[in-house]
Amino acid sequence: MVMLRWWFLAVAEAAGLVALFSTGMAAKLWSVDVTKLSIVCLAALLLATGFIGWITRRAERVRGDGIRELLPHADACWFVSDVLMGLGMTGTVLGFLIMLNDAFTGSMAAQEVMQRAAPGLATICVTTAVGLVCSMLVKAQLVNLDYLLPR
Repeated sequence: MVMLRWWFLAVAEAAGLVALFSTGMAAKLWSVDVTKLSIVCLAALLLATGFIGWITRRAERVRGDGIRELLPHADACWFVSDVLMGLGMTGTVLGFLIMLNDAFTGSMAAQEVMQRAAPGLATICVTTAVGLVCSMLVKAQLVNLDYLLPR
């Protein structure tokens, strides 16, 4: 049952990624995010999903002391979920730095300031959202895996 729930989460992620690419939002994500940290988050999400699936499959097959060998792997995945959130927040800070560095140089009209601040603002929004969503998706899979692992 735990593997079936993981499979549902993985298929839902895949459907979300297909929707992201088919609507052209992936290209927009690439062009808007100056730091490209959102792409790093998506790649880490895919790797973590595959690894958690492997752990889940092994945990369903192995019983007894063999399951304790999987605990360090699960802990590493919890760390990955925190790293994803940290990458999103790092993109936020870098977006602010980009925005403040580019926007307020010299004396300009308010409209020009906003045009120069736009790349930084877009980076702030995109990296924060992608980092948080990816972190939540990894955590959902890990909560599902915790049903099999002894604590």
